[in-house]
Amino acid sequence: MSSGVSIVILCEDEQHGFFARHFLQCKGWDSKNLRVEKGTKGKGSGEQFVRENLPLELNRLRQFRGEARALVVVTDADNHSVDDRIDMLRQECTKQGVEPWNSDEPVFFLIPRWEIQNWLAYLSGDPAVDEGRAGYATNKFASDWRPEVRNLVEMCGRGKLDGKPPDSLNRACGEYKRFHKMVRK
Repeated sequence: MSSGVSIVILCEDEQHGFFARHFLQCKGWDSKNLRVEKGTKGKGSGEQFVRENLPLELNRLRQFRGEARALVVVTDADNHSVDDRIDMLRQECTKQGVEPWNSDEPVFFLIPRWEIQNWLAYLSGDPAVDEGRAGYATNKFASDWRPEVRNLVEMCGRGKLDGKPPDSLNRACGEYKRFHKMVRK
């Protein structure tokens, strides 16, 4: 990919940051062009960090329109739907006086329903992941998720996720296709 492209990954925590960074690297993005902005333990919730910092990152993105810059937002939907979480993010932008993103902007959302562990359980081969609940245990460190992320990259590349994937993961693959076309122009 172009060395002039820089992508900001705005995420809740280290796990989200690793997942998004490794996904983008597997898709061919150079790690030197990726910057991760993540919440800090003990300084509020990760969701709050993403929600409150999204308007700032959108403003930064818009200031560099002439360059191929992009924003990846990773936040859990928790007990909300993905659409509800997106609405909350839009409302925060409006609250801070920033125009919410539109479909013409290179903004890519990775929003697992409940938590990213649901996606990892599916990508590890669990055929019955229920997005409506939390608690899928993963005893791996984020850096050990490489096989699961590569599995996702392969399935997204084929354009079809195996079995019965979580709806939010299917949605994320579709979002990436739109995003990729936009930043490759």
